[in-house]
Amino acid sequence: MDGFIAWLTGSIFMWFLGESLNCSFPYYDGEEENVGLVCQWEDKDFYYDKTEEEWILMPEDSDDNWIEAKTRKRYWKKKEE
Repeated sequence: MDGFIAWLTGSIFMWFLGESLNCSFPYYDGEEENVGLVCQWEDKDFYYDKTEEEWILMPEDSDDNWIEAKTRKRYWKKKEE
């Protein structure tokens, strides 16, 4: 039973860590969508900037959950600095 609890605890920790990273660092490489359970970054959330040659997160999206909205706001705040 102790082994199962340790496995379950480790699995939940790894899931939480993965979701945290997915939400904190939104990205799109032009091919694959970065879809998690909490933050679902899709291709429509990004646009390609030819001058910087990278995918940029759109400033606004109407179907964001509160975590995505907060991340999007923080992303643009860092980008403007």
